[in-house]
Amino acid sequence: MPAALTVDGVGVDFSGFKAVNNVSMIIEEGELRVLLGANGAGKTTLMDLISGKTECTQGRVFLYDTDITNREEHEIARAGLGRKFQIPSVFKELSRAAAIPPCLPISDLGSRATRRPASTKFSRWSACPNGLTCSPPI
Repeated sequence: MPAALTVDGVGVDFSGFKAVNNVSMIIEEGELRVLLGANGAGKTTLMDLISGKTECTQGRVFLYDTDITNREEHEIARAGLGRKFQIPSVFKELSRAAAIPPCLPISDLGSRATRRPASTKFSRWSACPNGLTCSPPI
């Protein structure tokens, strides 16, 4: 089975300034990775390249065996790669529990896409002291 995400020599050049240059990584299904770096190191720009917000000027990005390089953001999202921004403003009018269902994976990408209700998938989740959600509750 191919890797869940393959980033192969990805980079972007903004009028001669290489904000990201030749980044490669392979992420297997179920694996968790963290990008660490100083302010201005290119972490957000790399995520922009992977998610389609910014066009790559070099390299390729694959979601499983599908080349998603320079596709539109909505196409990449529909293919299964989502992104969460630092500022929780997308669903600011919703509680944490109410904001979870719209973020669940979509099953049956045919004409009748469906989502699992939060009550079946997240029934044991509760608020953590730091404002995040935890399972099991602490």
